Amino acid sequence: MINIHQQNDPHCQGRHHYDPDCGDLLHELQHNEYKDIEKHVNHLFELAKSKNSSTKEILAYHLTGNCDYFNKRYNSAMKNLEYAIKLARKKKNKLAIAVIGFDLIRVCTAKHKYNVVFETLNEIIMIYKGMDLIDEKIHCLIQLSTYYRIFGNNDQAYRSINLAKILHDTLEECDHHKNNCVHHFYIKLSLAHLTKKSRNYKKTLEMTKCLLSSLEKNSHANICESNIDYLQTECYLLMAECYFELKQREKSIANLDSLRKITQKIQNSALTTQYKLIRMEHEILFENCQLDTKKFIEIMNFLYNHGQIEFCLEQHLRLLNKLNHDNVLNDNEDMINVYQGFLHKLTRHMPHNLIPGFNQSYEFKPGQSLKSSSEYQMKKFIEMGHELLCEHNLHDLAQKILHFISTLSNMERGFVTLFDTMFSETVTATNHFNNDELNDEKHPDYSCQLFSEAVLEHGRPFIQSTHISNDLFHLSENQQTLLQSINKPSIIVLPLVVSGENMGIIYLDSKSKNVIKKEEDITLLESLVSLVANIIHNASHLERKTNSKKRSCNHLYDIEAEIANYSYDSFIGISESKKNLINMIKHTLNNTATVTLSGNSGVGKEMVAKMIHYNSPRKHKPFITVNCAAIPEALLETELFGHTKGAFTDAKDNKSGLFVTANGGTIFLDKIGEMPLSMQVKILRALQEREITAVGATSSQKIDVRIICATNRNLEKMVKEANFREDLYYRISVIKIHVDSLSNRKEDIPLLVDFALKQYADENNVPQKTVSNQAMSFLINYPWPGNVRELFNVMYNLSIFVDKPCIELSHLEERKELFRMPIDTHEQLATNPQFGVLTKKIDSQQISLSEAKQEFEKLQIERALKLFNGQITSASYHLQMPRPQVSRLMKKYKLTKQEFKEEDSDKST
Repeated sequence: MINIHQQNDPHCQGRHHYDPDCGDLLHELQHNEYKDIEKHVNHLFELAKSKNSSTKEILAYHLTGNCDYFNKRYNSAMKNLEYAIKLARKKKNKLAIAVIGFDLIRVCTAKHKYNVVFETLNEIIMIYKGMDLIDEKIHCLIQLSTYYRIFGNNDQAYRSINLAKILHDTLEECDHHKNNCVHHFYIKLSLAHLTKKSRNYKKTLEMTKCLLSSLEKNSHANICESNIDYLQTECYLLMAECYFELKQREKSIANLDSLRKITQKIQNSALTTQYKLIRMEHEILFENCQLDTKKFIEIMNFLYNHGQIEFCLEQHLRLLNKLNHDNVLNDNEDMINVYQGFLHKLTRHMPHNLIPGFNQSYEFKPGQSLKSSSEYQMKKFIEMGHELLCEHNLHDLAQKILHFISTLSNMERGFVTLFDTMFSETVTATNHFNNDELNDEKHPDYSCQLFSEAVLEHGRPFIQSTHISNDLFHLSENQQTLLQSINKPSIIVLPLVVSGENMGIIYLDSKSKNVIKKEEDITLLESLVSLVANIIHNASHLERKTNSKKRSCNHLYDIEAEIANYSYDSFIGISESKKNLINMIKHTLNNTATVTLSGNSGVGKEMVAKMIHYNSPRKHKPFITVNCAAIPEALLETELFGHTKGAFTDAKDNKSGLFVTANGGTIFLDKIGEMPLSMQVKILRALQEREITAVGATSSQKIDVRIICATNRNLEKMVKEANFREDLYYRISVIKIHVDSLSNRKEDIPLLVDFALKQYADENNVPQKTVSNQAMSFLINYPWPGNVRELFNVMYNLSIFVDKPCIELSHLEERKELFRMPIDTHEQLATNPQFGVLTKKIDSQQISLSEAKQEFEKLQIERALKLFNGQITSASYHLQMPRPQVSRLMKKYKLTKQEFKEEDSDKST
């Protein structure tokens, strides 16, 4: 439909490869116009059933969809192809998604479903990128650029085609890439089209002549004839249009004659019609012939239905501007209605981010206010009403209302404010207004907000234009002052009122003086306001009902997702330590005994707690996490147990605590070793009695909560030092589970590394990186003081900053700052014997603790300087100390950076 090369593209040549058993079946059936299609499809379904082959089933639906498209059954074709892609996604058959995706794009173009076109093209590009299929990716980017250009987004079109050019240039020296040559021509053609779009007609002619000259040499044996014909027709058409714009009529006609000769050869009805249309424009613009409106509209409809969107809109807009210049536009109202109808149809199924650029690119600025044709008004009114009735979300509804009324009235800017009285919520949509500035008393636009509120208070519309001043209420002096400060010749303010209830306000204004021209326009606007107000009233109630249902469904879905996320396999590893941990977890599931998890920071204690909860009978009940170290002591009690109204100064309402929220489920007390002693007494009572008392309450409340605690501190030692209550310690230590550090389960590290790299690749939709044997050996031997948390942080960082597909040992050396401990990739962090000597001196009381601290500090600074070859900045970054502080300590311990550089040079010699 949209003319993009199809014959010699890589996708056409490789489309059957996702099912190699069926060979060239797709190509053969297409060549034979899908004769005996049912026999082939039934055979494929039988094969799919007997061999349990998803690929055969995918191919069956794919063939059916293509047959439907060939017979112009577009709705059925879309349904079958979308189902084929759905199956391919389910089976993760990426090549099938890409191949079927191109056929789906063809159908969506015929149906003008351009939102699906862009989604599918972007998905195919990512698939080809992941599979490293450069030729295919270039083909996709050329198509994507074409669609962006057609819909007025020239910046995105340039980005896509330039990326295609960069990829093409990397393959230019490789003769075995047979699509390289055809890509070269289509990239050049796309750049010429974009240059014409920027109205640089002379440059376009230069580029097109160069391209045509290369084609006429006919030295490109690997380009099929149909592609050459298409490229030549596009060149002649471009040149004819450029000469037409430059008012060089003879040259324009000469190129049109060349175009006519090719169309006679290939018998393309759309090209023939394009030729006729430009000749008609020649007669109108150069010979002052009278426009045959009926014939012109027939041609426009034909081109639109045959996918010539860009050509159709450009020629239509050019002729409208000519009619407006000659002051005969009012006699050709049907021309405006048809043109506006095309724009409306296209924007209905276009990605929202493209609509502003599209409207700007094809806007007919001297257009009629509210499109004075009654037929157009009625059609637009019905379409708008239907679309608004289907929208229940107030934010989206506000945007659509603003878009529709701005389009109908040709106003330049505006805002819509809707009120949801039940939730005291205000929803605002703006066009060329800033929401913050509207509410800023110091900003000029604040007058618009105040004036609209005054109109809303009165409850009737206010409409002002040069021809019509519909002051439906008497303006006070203050309101007249506001109107003067707005200083716009055309203003529309429409209050939205239902049964005396204010639902919202619509404000629009324009610099144009002739926006509202007829009394009928006011009648239409008043009818529109009545409809919109009732839609908003219904939408607010429907949204609340829908949200209530969604919250219920989403809650169940979220729980099931969490259960799946915390299966036993979610704790990654094959070590004996992991097996023992899972065995311990299984023994805790069917009881309510309190569990205490111990282990260093970053080992995954919270994950283990969630595994216990989501594999236990309590899995459908809440899991509440409390960080005992993060909540201030003064707030901890009320957070855990809740409070009653008036319990303290700011207690304005009753509040349920986290124990009540977790009722029936699990409460996870993380960092319980940090809990203040005063709170430990109250937690002990909750554990013993299974009841809590809210702050300020006179009675207690029974609870059914399982408690899981976690700590990275030695609780036994804290009990001895009287920093933790002994009775609480024994109460929470019914089941004790220790989660080993990563250094104690080294065999799990390769699996964790692979999982981290895969997770990053999936989240960012990029190919997964690998790790070389040398780098993996280092990662296994590194002690990981930050445990799994540190490992994931390092792998994510490497995924971002390492440009190559494989992470090498050299990359780890380059990024030493990622690691919490000094790394030596050659000695694998051999233990420094001086630390052991230091410990013995302390044990034998040869030195005091303060002296030991100084010696340790000196050793660490020496080690960091040695590691970074005497570079103080790098050493300070590694030690997490300011550079001046490191310099002062070096002076204190009489260390110079030269001695460490000399040591390093001695080693190298």
